[in-house]
Amino acid sequence: MPDSLLRNLFKNAEECKKEVAHFNGSIPNWLQGTFMRTGPGRFDFQDVSVENFFDGYAILSKYEINGESVTFQTKFLETEAYKKALIAQRPVYAEFGTKSSDDPTKGFFSKCMPSLVRFNFILPFQPHLQMHLISIDEIPHTLLFD
Repeated sequence: MPDSLLRNLFKNAEECKKEVAHFNGSIPNWLQGTFMRTGPGRFDFQDVSVENFFDGYAILSKYEINGESVTFQTKFLETEAYKKALIAQRPVYAEFGTKSSDDPTKGFFSKCMPSLVRFNFILPFQPHLQMHLISIDEIPHTLLFD
C-alpha cells in the first residue's frame, strides 16, 4: 500500500454542519434511516501528533437517508481528553500508543497524582435498552448520546 494512502488515514478531520450530498442515480425505496459511526478524527496538534491510529480523538459521523436525499454531518466528541488536548495542544492523557504530556489545567498538587484514566470513545456504538446509543471504550466507562 503506498505511503500516501496510509498518510490519508492520519489526516485531521473537520466538523461539518448538516450538508446535502449530491450524487447521480437513485436511492432504493427500502434504504431509509440514520447511520452513525465513531472513529478517530484528530491526530495532529501544533508540534505533536499521536503515535497510533487508535489514539486519534473521536469524531461522530451521521448520515441520514430519507427518500431521495442524503445528508451528512460530523462533530468531535467533546470528551475531557479532547478538551484538555485542545487547550494544551498535545495529548495530556496516556493513550494506547501515545505518551501523555503535562496538563496545563492542573495545579501543582494535582500534577503529583497520576492520571491513568482516559476517555476517548472511538469504538462502535452499542444499542441501549431504552433506545439510546452508547459508545464504549477499552476502559470500563460508557458514553451516552442524547
